[in-house]
Amino acid sequence: MNEIVLVLVAAAGCLLQSTLIRGGPLDLFTPDTALILVISASFALPFLRGILTSFCLGLMTDLASGFPEGANALLATVVFLLGKGIQAKMFFRGPLAAGVLLMLAFALKPVLFASLLPRLRGTWLLLPALWTTWLGELVATLVCMPLLSLLLPKGLFGEPGPLAGMESPRE
Repeated sequence: MNEIVLVLVAAAGCLLQSTLIRGGPLDLFTPDTALILVISASFALPFLRGILTSFCLGLMTDLASGFPEGANALLATVVFLLGKGIQAKMFFRGPLAAGVLLMLAFALKPVLFASLLPRLRGTWLLLPALWTTWLGELVATLVCMPLLSLLLPKGLFGEPGPLAGMESPRE
């Protein structure tokens, strides 16, 4: 049940990102809603269902954004595995673990994309516009994360929301 909610929220988030926010006055502050949902999936869903859901969320982001297919899907899969590792090795959950995982994901994002896409290598990574966009996306995602966690079902971020339904299965 939680997988369906995550995919539907991600579809709405990708639609908002690709149509309403991009090209408008808030273009610099576009949150990565699919990454937020991948982080919540890593803490709430069992391994197999969670990794498949994360891959689908990343692929949905690739298709909606026009980015080369598979880049965000790989990032989502790696972030999911990092979340499971944090949960297993660090023994902490909730907002602190989600914040740590979000910072790891945003640190990993430019490195992963530069290694996957040849056009992002070299001096292009030193352009200030790229890092301004990256910082704007990070700030928007940090602001959007608590708001989105209020709408998600109980257990996806460790706290109940208004649309909370059944408890999510724990491993």
